Amino acid sequence: MKTLIIVVFLASTVIFLFLAYMSVFKKIEIRQKQEGDYVLAGKKFTGPYHKIAPVMDEVDRLLREKGINCVKGAAIFYDNPKETPKEQCRSFAANVIEKDHLSRLQEIKSMGLEVIIIERQNSLVAEFPIRNVLSYMLGPMKIYPAFEKEIRASKAVPQLSYEIYNIPDKKILFVMAVP
Repeated sequence: MKTLIIVVFLASTVIFLFLAYMSVFKKIEIRQKQEGDYVLAGKKFTGPYHKIAPVMDEVDRLLREKGINCVKGAAIFYDNPKETPKEQCRSFAANVIEKDHLSRLQEIKSMGLEVIIIERQNSLVAEFPIRNVLSYMLGPMKIYPAFEKEIRASKAVPQLSYEIYNIPDKKILFVMAVP
């Protein structure tokens, strides 16, 4: 019995420490600021948002094959999954095109990729660290409820929702454009 208690205690401690490392207990800080100025190259996707990853991988592969090495991924989410059936949710899987590749936009379009420009606009912004692949699941689970609370309090109407996956800085930037 004593061994069982020790095993349960150690397992609980390991789980707690792992969740703390993953920032599950971290308070979400939402800032209102001007955000945007992104040029995205990607493909449209319709379906459950959690199934967008293969499309993002395909976009990244296509760009890398042409020597366009992007260090930031992105996704635009057009529908609220609480109001739209999962299979009808529209999104855009993309990479952020850095300034040194902007001269290649025609070439990018000829690859079958669409180019979208996100202008700088008033937005709610929050960050979540990328620790491992679970961050891409835990981040939205923490951030979007905080966004919803902020939107209800301010009575803002979101115009656009997107995420920037900043691989070098190991963080996900969650952005909800509001007027």
